[in-house]
Amino acid sequence: MEREVFIIGIFIWKLKELMKPLYLFFFLFPLAGALSLGSLLEEKEKELAIPVAVVDEDGSDYARTIIDGLKKQERLRVMELSYGEAERQLARNELDTVFVIKERFHERLLAGERESLVELKTSSVSMASGIVKEVFASETAKLTSAIHAATRVEGLYGEKGMEEPEIWEESYQYTLSQWDPEPLMTVDYETANPG
Repeated sequence: MEREVFIIGIFIWKLKELMKPLYLFFFLFPLAGALSLGSLLEEKEKELAIPVAVVDEDGSDYARTIIDGLKKQERLRVMELSYGEAERQLARNELDTVFVIKERFHERLLAGERESLVELKTSSVSMASGIVKEVFASETAKLTSAIHAATRVEGLYGEKGMEEPEIWEESYQYTLSQWDPEPLMTVDYETANPG
């Protein structure tokens, strides 16, 4: 019993010694420094988002859907620019990639066309264009699959002689909703630590 009291007494004495201001300084200073540095690095990581521009020559709801989807991507900093401004910033290497959503984009999507709907331009120093292309392709795939599904459902209703005026829009919205909260297809990427 005496031994246990002695050990507890040593523990309490050591604890009092650790509470001296000098020891607290050596313990709290590195802790505060690490927390500050972590916060600073987190802020800088947000600034390291890949700069991307979108030029919307179509102005349709479908183009807006793709742009909004891109803006939700944490690792992308998406700007909507005019064609001329996007070209200037790309030439100065201020942008990694420029996507030009061409006129009649929505009409051509509805017609089932998939070629030459979007023009892609990358910076000569781009290191992330592959990732950015995949993210854009996934947003486009989400939209095209919704359009295809809605068209198919409308066709099936037509074959059965059932007239539902809102079926295309309902099917389209339902298919888009299937991507929330977790998309069916994703690209998992992370920023490499430079240096």
